[in-house]
Amino acid sequence: MQAVLSFDPPFNMALEARIRLGIIAKQRGELDVAIDRLKSVLSIAQTNDMLSDVWTQIGHVYEMKAEVALAQNSYMKVVDLNPNNAKPLQQLGWLCLKHNQHVEAIKFLKKAVSIDMQDGKGWYLLGRCYMAVREFEEAYDAYKHAVNSDPSNPNVWCSLGVLFYQLNQHLDALDAYSRAININPNICEVWYNVGTLYDACNQTNDAQDAYQKAAELGADAQFIRERLDLLRAREANQPTTGMPGANASPGPSEPPTTSPMPSFTSKSAPPPVNAPPPPSQGGSGNLQQPPGPSMGGPPMSLPHSMGQGGPSQQGGNPGSISSSGPYNPNGQ
Repeated sequence: MQAVLSFDPPFNMALEARIRLGIIAKQRGELDVAIDRLKSVLSIAQTNDMLSDVWTQIGHVYEMKAEVALAQNSYMKVVDLNPNNAKPLQQLGWLCLKHNQHVEAIKFLKKAVSIDMQDGKGWYLLGRCYMAVREFEEAYDAYKHAVNSDPSNPNVWCSLGVLFYQLNQHLDALDAYSRAININPNICEVWYNVGTLYDACNQTNDAQDAYQKAAELGADAQFIRERLDLLRAREANQPTTGMPGANASPGPSEPPTTSPMPSFTSKSAPPPVNAPPPPSQGGSGNLQQPPGPSMGGPPMSLPHSMGQGGPSQQGGNPGSISSSGPYNPNGQ
């Protein structure tokens, strides 16, 4: 592609070639070269879309260089160029969340969802931020918006399960995990979380099956191996004192978040394929225990507590998977 520039091509083609050369350098790990090539386009970019794409690429290179402040500054340039576009704000929020800058992340993401209330990605990232600072009611509200906007996203259901687990709403947690598995059965964090849930509720056989599936999909093999050894020893009534797996389970794991990095020169996207129907807005209050994960999840609808304003703050019985009552904001 460097040869293209030497033939004095038309101006638009030369600009595109410079951008592509910068992206190629980024992909090769030549990060300083990528920065130089991309910055060479800034003064001659002809449209806001092109300028936005270049600043987005520069921000991504700075992320790869672990220069977070410079990455944030680059993405802020994109925000300034696109004040009514939620995507660059999502990118800033995601970057801040990734580096535990939760207050800043919440600020950016709240602005993002105010611009586009139908974008489930922004609501999901906002929920993750609220979970990180243990603001469970706000996290629940954000996840509910995310589910309504994008019911086919398994990560949203997995994170809802983590929220319900933290509140000891074990049946709702299992329900949410089952929905995630029904959408995508190959997310190791979901199976790991199912294992920790069954483990906490002393359902040893189910915990073993879920942990084994998580290990097959790439979850922390050492912890799972130690935990499985412990569960098998308990099942056989063997002494477990001093076994590595006797340490308390660390609890559920959140799925990884992906960068919402936008592209401004390609605004169209293909529609989702075979997306499940949107969830029901109301709950029956009579949720039955869903089938085990290996049998597939229940139909796509909100857990019963999600139709009643929010998650219950009251703890359930940690020894069994049980349903919870309606949400009470005062925890009474």
